[in-house]
Amino acid sequence: MTQATDQDIRELKTAIADLTASVSGLREEMRVGFADLRGDIKVLDNRLGNLESTAQKLPDLAEKIGELKNYKQIAIVVFTASVSGAIAWFLRSGKF
Repeated sequence: MTQATDQDIRELKTAIADLTASVSGLREEMRVGFADLRGDIKVLDNRLGNLESTAQKLPDLAEKIGELKNYKQIAIVVFTASVSGAIAWFLRSGKF
């Protein structure tokens, strides 16, 4: 076996110190990355909550649109009947 020299020991200590610094840097980057992820998850959770509340409103909106369609159809029928009645009245009276 060969004996370790002071130079070899210093190089090994330097390599270990560099490795420790790299691991510390990686830990800090991971900590920052996880903090960013937590923030993004909170934003997505808020958006999901808004989407769920919107989805709960859809049946009410569909019902209101259905009611508006009914009013529209009723208005068209009344208008058509009025115009047809007026034309028939003019034709029967001979004034047309």
